[in-house]
Amino acid sequence: MGAVPVFSTIANPNQEIQQQREPTENQAVSSNAEEQVDDEDSDVEESNHPAFGDIPDNSIPGLLGHPASETPLVCEDPSLKPHGLTWTHVESISMDECTAQPKHTVINFPMGIVPDVDNIYSMWSLFFPYCIMDSCIKSTSERLQKKKYQGTTENELEKWFGITLARTLFERQGCDLWRSEFYSQSCCLPAAFGIRYGMSRNRYDEIQSCLQFGTFSDEQLLENPWLPVQCFIDGFNATRVKYVNPGTYLLIDEIMSPWLGLDADYAMNGVPHRTKIERKPKGIGVELKAVCDCMSSIMMQLEICEGALRQSQKKYEDQYGSGTAVTLRTTSSWHGKAHIVVGDSAFSSVATAVALKQNGTYFVGIVKTASKMYPKQFMQTHHFEERGAHIALSATVQCNKVFAVSWLDGKRKDLVSTCGTTLPASPAQRTRQQVVVSSTSGVKTRPYIRYTPRCNIVASFFDNFHKIDVHDHLRQGVLKLEQHWLTKNWGSPTICHAHWCCGNRLLFCF
Repeated sequence: MGAVPVFSTIANPNQEIQQQREPTENQAVSSNAEEQVDDEDSDVEESNHPAFGDIPDNSIPGLLGHPASETPLVCEDPSLKPHGLTWTHVESISMDECTAQPKHTVINFPMGIVPDVDNIYSMWSLFFPYCIMDSCIKSTSERLQKKKYQGTTENELEKWFGITLARTLFERQGCDLWRSEFYSQSCCLPAAFGIRYGMSRNRYDEIQSCLQFGTFSDEQLLENPWLPVQCFIDGFNATRVKYVNPGTYLLIDEIMSPWLGLDADYAMNGVPHRTKIERKPKGIGVELKAVCDCMSSIMMQLEICEGALRQSQKKYEDQYGSGTAVTLRTTSSWHGKAHIVVGDSAFSSVATAVALKQNGTYFVGIVKTASKMYPKQFMQTHHFEERGAHIALSATVQCNKVFAVSWLDGKRKDLVSTCGTTLPASPAQRTRQQVVVSSTSGVKTRPYIRYTPRCNIVASFFDNFHKIDVHDHLRQGVLKLEQHWLTKNWGSPTICHAHWCCGNRLLFCF
């Protein structure tokens, strides 16, 4: 295979900190990145992690492999011994536990294929899970022939997927997209999909009504009702692992596939499990856990949340809590490769950090509810003298060094990490308004940028944790594929969201 690098990054940790400065037009200001994390309430409650058992009170703190400056605090303070784990104050962390070289995203093109990142079709065909194409053609053709329609082919299915994506570029719906003549109610040029793409509206609707990715018996569906979409998700995951080598940072988060139709609790053909997350803009539907490459924003892995009973039967669930287990499953393809996993409060805990470290992967995440063994009480009562200040603690869990960092930025941000330093990094930027009184122009507001100091561990989290949220905005706010793929089949929205991950994300990546 030929390896083609996609992105590279340049870090500038020595950027001068200014309190007020006029913004220029070319400045990229991420003013809401750190503030957004305060609005996200975790849906995962604190869980017990029997894998770690009871941590002895005499755990030996100290960095493994390099010196650190540690200042013992009052040992009698019970807030420094949550659940028996002893934490020690660290004045500075000057050497990173992660000694691996920074990684860049690399796409592995098949041998003999000339890379053409400007060609949307070539990139879409690279990421589409063709491993399930044969079963898709067979099962779809069988359904078409039962309705007395003609069977389909690979070329026709590719054309159908392309038209489905093309529909998102037009505000018009239905038969208006296939009109080839002007009509008085519209001042726009006709879309003429039939002439442009060579597929009639009737044929498009026939394929849409019969599309499926496999044929399953009633016994198979009774045992696993997610099979109609699980085969597509498995093919998606396998294709990403095969053709994409991610960069240093991997982000894990949840995404939603909206569904307001039938529920299996009340109808035989309803969705097997529907999740409701109030804080999401479209928070009713099928929830998926997703892993994203932070450098390229390419989605790497998807896992369907199948309900409490089926989730409890998955790998690692009997050994860890749900947040730790799903993190280990979705990142297993990159264990032992020294990647850094970034997670929000639904996945972050001391148990997750240690479990990933034991599998050769580092972790940094924000802690809210899953605070077992984390010195949250001590962090919440610590007094900071100014905005941008931080405090760092360290502990050793089964010979694995873990750091706890609390950073003040309006509100306290408590993080857990197994890598990174407390050396200064690029400051957080906020766009603010200043009231200016002038004798000539009166009272007016003037924008300025406020800079808040932060350390390397804090920057590594807040520079990456929003990547999937941006992906969701492009998928649901810009593309709006679920509004164009109208269906009564609960599996179609999930497929169309994965389809978006295969195709149109490349429009923004390359």
